[in-house]
Amino acid sequence: IPPRYHAPLLLRESTATSVFRASDAIEHQQIAIKVLHHPLRAEEDLLQFKSEFATLATLQHSGIIRVHDFGVLDGGFPYFTMEYFEGKRITEYFTGQNWDALYDVVIQIASALHHIHTLGIIHFDLKPSNVLVSDDGRVKLMDFGVAAGGQQILDRKIRGTLHYMAPE
Repeated sequence: IPPRYHAPLLLRESTATSVFRASDAIEHQQIAIKVLHHPLRAEEDLLQFKSEFATLATLQHSGIIRVHDFGVLDGGFPYFTMEYFEGKRITEYFTGQNWDALYDVVIQIASALHHIHTLGIIHFDLKPSNVLVSDDGRVKLMDFGVAAGGQQILDRKIRGTLHYMAPE
């Protein structure tokens, strides 16, 4: 991790990436760092990871995680930094909550999705682990790794997580 970021703590790990919480010594704030597990082997790998960063960088909405920096670590491991959001998976948040809390969270998710859809972007991987909710009920959509826009939507490529895909 670049020297600007201190005390990394693993938050989440998937087969392709790890997400760490760290302290940004220059901005004096907590941030999250998403790092690709494998070094870049082809230009296409870099373009796909950078595409997620570029998509998030264009999205300015209170319900969507904000990104800051993009780079490549020694050894060819790409990373990007984003705001650190203290939240839990939507399924964990709803334990013990009432219908009013559910309604408010669903409206926030719909607002964020409306924002990206008006820009011609589809998330393609909306699932509980990609929707975080803070203790006070604020929502953030994250993980735009398979999001697509414009002509990409018509390429007939299957995107998303099988268990959360629409059956059609």
